[in-house]
Amino acid sequence: MVPFELGTADYALLKGTASPTGGQTAGPRTSSNVMCLSCHRAHASGWDHAMRWNMKTKFLVVNGEYPGVDDMSVPPRISQGRTRAETRKTFGDRPPTAYATYQRSLCNKCHAKD
Repeated sequence: MVPFELGTADYALLKGTASPTGGQTAGPRTSSNVMCLSCHRAHASGWDHAMRWNMKTKFLVVNGEYPGVDDMSVPPRISQGRTRAETRKTFGDRPPTAYATYQRSLCNKCHAKD
């Protein structure tokens, strides 16, 4: 979900990573770098400023579910007025189980505020 720069010009490695199945899933290496597209989408984002997730909240997933206005147990600001199904679409239709039960913003992956 969060792309990163591999720091290589090795065509075979890059080609394998770009496969439709997701290719390499081991995550970034110490030589990898974040880039604009780590946080932003190039086209058609479901969130403000072409972000990959909602930057106006700390959580992407709350109590194991995507937030939505159809779940009043979650503050509406977390979904920005979207239903759970609409929020799921902004994450490429990935199930909420692909994330932690209380998945914090993905900024936390690099900035480690917890």
